Amino acid sequence: MNYTLELSLARTYPCRTRAHLCKLRLRAVSSADKSKSKERRIEEKMALYSVSVKTVGRSSGRSSTAAAAYRNAQRIVNERTGEIHDYRRRKGVDYVQAFAPEGVVPIASAVLWNQAEAAEVRKNANVAREVLVALPHELDQMQRRDLAKTIAQSLADRYGTAGTLAIHLPDREGDNRNHHAHILMTTRRLNADGQLGEKTRELDDLKQRGPLEVEWIREMIEVRTNHALERAGIDSRVDRRSLKAQHLAALAAGDEVRAVQLNRPATVHEGPRVTQIRRESVRAGRAPLGALDRVSANDAIRQLVTDKTELGLVTAKILDFEKARQAQRLTDSFWRAPPLPEGYREQRTVSHLDKEALLARLSWETQSDKGVLYRLSGEDAFIDRGLRLEMASGASQSDEKVVAALLTAVDYHRGHIELTGSEAFKSKTIALIARHQIEVTMRDPAQQALLDKARIDAAHEAADLEHERIVAAEMARQRVAIQGYQSERAYKEPKSEPESLDQLIAKGMAEARARVDLHKQIEAGKQQARQTARQWKAAQEGERRAEHERLQIEAAKHWREQDAAAELRRRQDEPQSPEPKPGRRGPTPGR
Repeated sequence: MNYTLELSLARTYPCRTRAHLCKLRLRAVSSADKSKSKERRIEEKMALYSVSVKTVGRSSGRSSTAAAAYRNAQRIVNERTGEIHDYRRRKGVDYVQAFAPEGVVPIASAVLWNQAEAAEVRKNANVAREVLVALPHELDQMQRRDLAKTIAQSLADRYGTAGTLAIHLPDREGDNRNHHAHILMTTRRLNADGQLGEKTRELDDLKQRGPLEVEWIREMIEVRTNHALERAGIDSRVDRRSLKAQHLAALAAGDEVRAVQLNRPATVHEGPRVTQIRRESVRAGRAPLGALDRVSANDAIRQLVTDKTELGLVTAKILDFEKARQAQRLTDSFWRAPPLPEGYREQRTVSHLDKEALLARLSWETQSDKGVLYRLSGEDAFIDRGLRLEMASGASQSDEKVVAALLTAVDYHRGHIELTGSEAFKSKTIALIARHQIEVTMRDPAQQALLDKARIDAAHEAADLEHERIVAAEMARQRVAIQGYQSERAYKEPKSEPESLDQLIAKGMAEARARVDLHKQIEAGKQQARQTARQWKAAQEGERRAEHERLQIEAAKHWREQDAAAELRRRQDEPQSPEPKPGRRGPTPGR
């Protein structure tokens, strides 16, 4: 066990630094605690994993020749329909290669996919099968190519199919980690003589064999990818399991930070059309269309992941701080204060409600409109309408009534609720959920993101107040020790009684709360200043735009005047033909 004197709190609480209190804090830290704390603070690196198996069918108007030409950036003529698919100007294709089972010569792309089209006669036949694989961005170009070729060859050897492999680079306007491979393979086995034979029925069975084969493909790609990462000396690994399974495994392993990061819904694949609309909206400087629910949901999920990661780190810091504080109390006899008075309880930094007692105060009665009115201590609180709870008139102003309605809704809907009403009511309810640590998740991703942010703020505030309380208690212990020493050495009785330990702790807590309130006021002032600056900038932009329009109007007017003057000078400079004299006829035409 060794002791480290921390002169700055930025190591433990980077968002709050109080150097004037740090000189009195002596922290006992063991080497094991240090290693565990460091491991908890470093986020476990996980490479991206995404695998999907899809079919190319005529029922949706698609063809294997068009799919291969687009993915390989080639020109292929569909001999069955006469269509020409020319994508040679397409960019972003890094590598293309044909593959076949071991011992069979690969066939060129144009020849192979015309054979696949000719082998199918049904109008709704599946003519190709595609395996889309995300390649780790941690690997270099050659390592990604080797990995993709290994995966394609494993598929060809297992199912006896042929096809083409195309590796695509990340889009310039998208995620720069999005290296991926399109493995397009036939739905029929390739014979040794280069002809397509029987169907791969094991993949067509959607009820029994098919799901097992898809799981084999996902596992094979996971193993091949992790081997490639290990050979490259990279610590990252991929995991084919669902987020829920990974979350449960992290909880079983005791990794709270990783468990918090994995406790989120999975993003929804947007597809090429939605991605195109998103990029067009970015170029146009506007938000995507309101009908694109996948775009807004994915954005909310990404923000939720960021907030939950920060919440997990804060929770880990609080746990480390508590362990160090307990170690200090048990081992540091030099700084140990006199025993606390009997009946003393530590003050909590986050407000907790006695939920059982609150629910016990509820009473209910059936109304004539088929609703159930709940009363809290005899006062109307909320009405149960069957599928929703409605606050009674004026009840939303009482925090206890809102919390009682929340607890009832959480119990009825098994922890999943959605808030309706005014924005002020939603904000107040989310703040109450975070303050009283009610276990609930929101059905609306936007409300869930706001709730996670409120929980992070509550955790920050709890950590700050708890730290201030500990520092105030340490200062109180030192003052008591000094006052006791001075009392023993004094020649006369002190004029005033020394303050008790409880009084000193209460005074320290009051000072801590005052500092937290001051910090909140400063943050509110900064927010107001930023809002004022944005308004001033918008006003300046409006003035500049108006001045620009005025100058354009004046310039257009000036050029119209210049054109009119030039036209007038041109007419004046043109020679005028002499007028014929009266009584004299001109020459007769044709003579």
